[in-house]
This record gives sequence, C-alpha cells and structure tokens, in this order.
Amino acid sequence: MKATKEQDFRVCPNCGARNKSKWEFCVKCSESLQGVPLGGAAPSDIETTDVVAGDEGEGIPWGSVAATIVGLSLAIGVYKLFNEPDPAPPPQIFSVGTIPPSLPPAQPRAPRSAGQEEYEAGLRRLNANDPAGAAAHFARAVAAASDNHVYRHAYAVALWQSGAKTESIAEYRNALRVAPDNPTYRLNLAKALVSVGRNTEALAEYETLIRRGGNHLDALQGAARLLSDTDPQRAQEFLRRVAAARPGDAVIKQQLASMLEKSGDTAAATQMYSEILDQNPGAHITRGLLAEIQLKRGQPEEAVALFRSGLQQYPDVPLLHRGLASALERSGALTEAIDEYREYARLAPNAADAQQLRERADRLEKQVTAAPS
Repeated sequence: MKATKEQDFRVCPNCGARNKSKWEFCVKCSESLQGVPLGGAAPSDIETTDVVAGDEGEGIPWGSVAATIVGLSLAIGVYKLFNEPDPAPPPQIFSVGTIPPSLPPAQPRAPRSAGQEEYEAGLRRLNANDPAGAAAHFARAVAAASDNHVYRHAYAVALWQSGAKTESIAEYRNALRVAPDNPTYRLNLAKALVSVGRNTEALAEYETLIRRGGNHLDALQGAARLLSDTDPQRAQEFLRRVAAARPGDAVIKQQLASMLEKSGDTAAATQMYSEILDQNPGAHITRGLLAEIQLKRGQPEEAVALFRSGLQQYPDVPLLHRGLASALERSGALTEAIDEYREYARLAPNAADAQQLRERADRLEKQVTAAPS
C-alpha cells in the first residue's frame, strides 16, 4: 500500500532523525534504515530532528554523502600523517643568495708613506744583485722622507756594495743621526770604517756600543782586534768576555791565545792552544802556533812530534807538511826536511810559496850532498 504524504518518512532507530522514505541510511548518523517502517513517532527519550531540507523527489542524500566524505578525508589525512614522507623543503633555501643590486663602496686604501714605493723597488734591485740600481731607488726614497732611518741605512748598504764607500759611511752616519740607539747601524758603520783603515773612528764606534751595555760580542771582538797592538791588556779583557759568552768557539780562543803570546804570557798561550787542540785536532793553524812556541823555547823535538801527530790523522794537509819541514830543518834533520818541503809543493802546487819551498829543498839537497860524509 502506498504511503500517504504524512507517512512518507522513516525515523532512525539509532538517533531518531527523520529521513525520506527512499533513503537507505540515516542522514544524521548513517545508521542503516533497512526494515524501518514508514512513519511512526520517534522514541520518547530521543530528541527528534527535522529532515535536512532537500528536494521532495528522489535524489542523493547529500548530507549522508558529506558525512562519508568528511570521514574518508579524516582517514586519508591520518594515513598521510603517519605514512607519507615529510614534504621537501622549499628549493629556494638551497639556492645561492642573489647579489644585491649595488655593493657598498670600497674602502679607500691607506695612503702609503712617502718613499715607500722607491724603497721597495730598491730592495728588489738589491736582491737582484744590482746595488747601483738599488742605490738610485733608495736615494729617491731618502729624498722623499729624509727622517726615515730605515731608508738611509738601506741606502748606505747599497752604496757600500756598489763601491761608493765614502758616501756609504756618510749615509751610515745619517742613519745613526736619526736613530742613534740602533746597534746594527753603529756596528755596520764601525766595520765600514775598519775596511777603509779609519781605525780610530771605528774603535770609537765599537766602544760606544760596549759602553751602552749588553754583550755586543761583535763590538767586543772588533775592539779587541784594533787594540791588540796598542793596548793588549784591554784587548785581552774584551776578548775574554767574548770567549766566556762563546765557550765552544775555537777561533775566539785562538785569537785570545795569540794575544796572550804577543803580550809575553807564553805559558797561558800554550795552555790555551793545547786546550783547543784537545777539543779540535783538526785545528791545523793552532797546531802550528803551538809548535812555534816550542821551537822558540828550544824544543824542536816536541814541535816535530806535534806535527807528526797531526799528520797521522790528516796525512794530506799541506800546511802540516810545511810546518814539519820547517821544524825538521831547524832541528838539523835536513834530509827529512827536503822530503817534506817537496811533499808540500806537490800537495799545494798553486800555493804562493810552493815554488820558493821547492827551490829551498833543492838548495838543501845540494848542501847535504856537498857535506863530507
């Protein structure tokens, strides 16, 4: 029997909502409406709800569909949340930042000091073994900054190396005028003065360095050399200070021993020469100096033994053969002396005295031959 207009609906048994008679699921809670009779009042304990407005004819229940879509969307969202990878970061975070339309203005370079470029050019020429070219650059640097002692000292060095020694000494003094406490400038000036024979001026510069304190060892040694003949006591004092500061320097010890010998203290000189030889058997000049003291003392046998001891270790050293030849001749062993003179000339054929000693050997040979047997 066909339902009347008033009964053309079904009441959901779950939530009490009224639904069109043709709908299979409740528009509110999606409960199945199969077998639910048409019409009828909603249960008294459930609040009824009006049917969602819609066409009176047959159609799709959009409310139910919407609920289904919402539920499905939520389910899909949950699935994506736990199963899909995190979204990739935006690509622009990996891109190089764009250059700003305009860069900030460049900071201006600090101005170079007067003469700096000429000074640097002079250093390049000096390093290229062109002291004359370097001196020209340094001269222009000095002209631009006459109170710059670094420029003046470099100018002095270049002048000296180029052969302008008088001008170099004047420039060393100019550098010292600007920087009087610079020990390097004063030491170089003293050495330059010694080189041109101006020893009195050089000694004054050395002594200035020594008075100003500190162990200026080069100044002490230089002053000692200049004083060795005129004031041996002061010379020894200075050189002893150097030897104390350089206990392993055999050259300094030899210089000091030579000074002691010149001053007449042969006992102290002998002891020092012996100490040097004990530590440095190859100190051939020292061996010769010690042997000379022995010869002067009338001990030719000791001198000969000293040379022979050296030749046992250094058989091809010409200096030892020459010293032995002299000691043998002075001890009267002429035949052996002849052989040693010739051996020296053989080992050092280009020595300044090689020909002279060769001729001496020939004369001694004639003397030995002419002597009655």
